[in-house]
Amino acid sequence: MRSRTKHRILRLRYAAGAAGILLAVWLAASWLAVLRPARQYGVTGTGDGYELREYGELTAAQVRVTGSYPDALGHAVVLLDDYLDGENLKQPVEITTIRGRTTEASERVRGYGPVMWEEADGTTVVSVILPGRFTPDTAPRPKSPWVRIVSLPGRTVAAASFRGPVSTARVAEVAGELQRLLEDDKQLILSQFRVAGYAPPWVFPPLRRTEIHVTVR
Repeated sequence: MRSRTKHRILRLRYAAGAAGILLAVWLAASWLAVLRPARQYGVTGTGDGYELREYGELTAAQVRVTGSYPDALGHAVVLLDDYLDGENLKQPVEITTIRGRTTEASERVRGYGPVMWEEADGTTVVSVILPGRFTPDTAPRPKSPWVRIVSLPGRTVAAASFRGPVSTARVAEVAGELQRLLEDDKQLILSQFRVAGYAPPWVFPPLRRTEIHVTVR
């Protein structure tokens, strides 16, 4: 009887140890996965709970999907992830011939910025900001007809950030508070609110970083 109890205790200890190791790996992977892209803006001021930024012209890969969060966002992110992972044609075109077979080279895009999305008239527009070295002419050409390369004009943006899980209720809460703060500070709101996500959905929830953006003057 004592032997069985001892074996059970040992198994529980091993299980707890394995769970602890898995949790540590998850936390480490989550910390590494949170995007820390090169900053493509300048901070021009701060308010109570938000930051004012000046963005120059940006290049983005973009998908428009009928529907709303989260289904439309999930579909668009899969398409954009495929594009970043090499479902594209490198520009300028590089042609290689192996054993008589000619192919055009692709390019895996690294160092990209946040995934941004906004909803308008039943359509969800999802964009991923490409590294600053790319322009619409030099960015890899998407193979998918759903993905297009666009130029985003320069603009002044108010940004408020939060950590934790993303939900429509949480986004609405932060956007509502940002709107109130901007109105109190006499900032003119020029656009709809946009969400900028800096972490994959599998990242440990408390480590997820998200921002709410809106164009102001």
